[in-house]
Amino acid sequence: TNKNFLSLARELKSPKYNEYHLFFTNVVPHTRLETLAICDTHEVVHQVQEFFADVFAIGHDLFSFNLPSTARLTEPKWTSYEECVFDRMLEGLLSVCLTLRMLPAIRYTAASGLTKQVAQRLQMRIQEEAALFET
Repeated sequence: TNKNFLSLARELKSPKYNEYHLFFTNVVPHTRLETLAICDTHEVVHQVQEFFADVFAIGHDLFSFNLPSTARLTEPKWTSYEECVFDRMLEGLLSVCLTLRMLPAIRYTAASGLTKQVAQRLQMRIQEEAALFET
């Protein structure tokens, strides 16, 4: 979250420890990594790793993002809370694709504006992170 990155940036500006190893459970935007690098003036960060494990495995072929109800996403106007839930859902779907090393064929029902929005934004995120799908 933004709050976590701000806390981490503050910590790196005046570190309590001699070295840090940063592990993230999903893709970290390049701009955030650059910001952290700028804050690491004492050069205490020794490694940064991204592990695509931002989901809860319930069974062999079932997972959850452990999100609260998403029913309010069907409403035309969203608050910042619904925006956060939607973004978390997208990041979770991206994490699943990367974990399974699968480039999905995205389909949606034309009758739902929400599914269209999920499909379009997920496709955009996949294109932004295309290099991660090549390995």
